[in-house]
Amino acid sequence: GDNFAIGMLGATTPRANSVQINGDVLVAKQSSLGTEKLTNGTFTGSATGWTLGTGWAYSADTVVKNADGVGTLSQTSAAMATPLVAGETYLLQFTLSAATVVDGSMAVTIGGATLRKTTTNAATYTYTFIATSTADLVFTPSNTLSRFTIDTITLKKITGGDLFVLDNVGIGTAAPT
Repeated sequence: GDNFAIGMLGATTPRANSVQINGDVLVAKQSSLGTEKLTNGTFTGSATGWTLGTGWAYSADTVVKNADGVGTLSQTSAAMATPLVAGETYLLQFTLSAATVVDGSMAVTIGGATLRKTTTNAATYTYTFIATSTADLVFTPSNTLSRFTIDTITLKKITGGDLFVLDNVGIGTAAPT
């Protein structure tokens, strides 16, 4: 089935402080990571390995969205240090800074996943996702007026995750005992 429940008395009776999830559950330890998948995610000395579309430019070990345009910033799977593998779980993290015109959001797509839209506010953004393909990493601003700097883009495979249960667990059953 598609149900996951913590703190349930039976298939449909919740205990106080119970959690019921209808769908998938991913247990991933964001500190248990493999090697870097991207090429030059810190933009050291250049934007080698990246394609900078309309409105994007390289500047002092960063990439800036400093002009009008909704062109993309991207790295192809072929340009990555090691390509994505469908079915594996990854951690993508990047930092936006120097947001002088904050107007809109930015779509992030990678490995067949469309990640939650990111506002263009200055912050470090972290996403966990399961790749369904080896599709490229693409950042697409939604508004031509957005101005910000992006740096320290990192993509690593998550290699671990623990699930601890201090009571009964039922998998494939209506009511664990």
